[in-house]
Amino acid sequence: MSIAQLADIEFAAPRNIDEACASMARFVRDGYRVWAVAGCTDWMVDRHMEPITAGPWKAAAVDIHVLPELRGIRVAGERVSIGAAEPFLAMRRHPVLAARCPLLVQMASEVGATQIQARGTLGGNLVSGSPAADGVTALFALDASVVLRSETGERTVPVTSFYTGYRTSVRKADELVARVEFDLPAPGAAMLWRKVGTRKAQSISKVALAAVAQIGADGRLERAGFGLASVAEVVLPLSAVRRLALGARPADLDPAAVDKAVGLDVRPIDDIRSTARYRRHVASTLVRRFLESVGMP
Repeated sequence: MSIAQLADIEFAAPRNIDEACASMARFVRDGYRVWAVAGCTDWMVDRHMEPITAGPWKAAAVDIHVLPELRGIRVAGERVSIGAAEPFLAMRRHPVLAARCPLLVQMASEVGATQIQARGTLGGNLVSGSPAADGVTALFALDASVVLRSETGERTVPVTSFYTGYRTSVRKADELVARVEFDLPAPGAAMLWRKVGTRKAQSISKVALAAVAQIGADGRLERAGFGLASVAEVVLPLSAVRRLALGARPADLDPAAVDKAVGLDVRPIDDIRSTARYRRHVASTLVRRFLESVGMP
């Protein structure tokens, strides 16, 4: 349904997460196409691009942006929980994230203009499922978990197992993304957020890399997380690179082997923003430079 048909979409405004889940379940049971909406920075664009369709329609939107259970950034020890409807601007301004997880803060500062940061959410980023999604890319590097909520309870899915294909995921039609959770990188851990686009701001990435590396007392990499955007139909965790890096001493890593691993991981295409060849080159360069920053020759 297009933006011209918004008046034909049934809207629900639940007061809490239980009411939201009940609304989602009811609409699904009644055969509706249903969306949970918060910032709407993607949803309204999707409606604008979608063609006008002939009725009758059975479509509904459940407004979740003010639900208290889906807001807030909570830090308990070394564990962080971010509500699915918490805007990027709050992440950008959070003191613990700024001190211990600067890659997330930097990512949040590059998600569109301030107006988008004030509305856009990690939950929306996850559900939209763009292979260029900045928030998803950062969550991959942090080995985050996605907590899904429905009328029957909660379940937790590793973010690296969340997607099944282009803009498709394991989330069921009656489930909400409730929050994301991850362990803070250790003090002194190496982190990177690098977004390569046509300009420095308000640009969809040609390639984006988020990375975390943590060296243990024995000099080996005990944590190595990666998220790479715009090089496949989904954001990638760079599984081959991770296998190569984890447990290795950075000085023992072979740059040629790293390049080969990146080549095995990525599957870019030519499109309006870039070429597959350029994306492969940039992906390898970004990964290699990050590993060089932690001691790879």
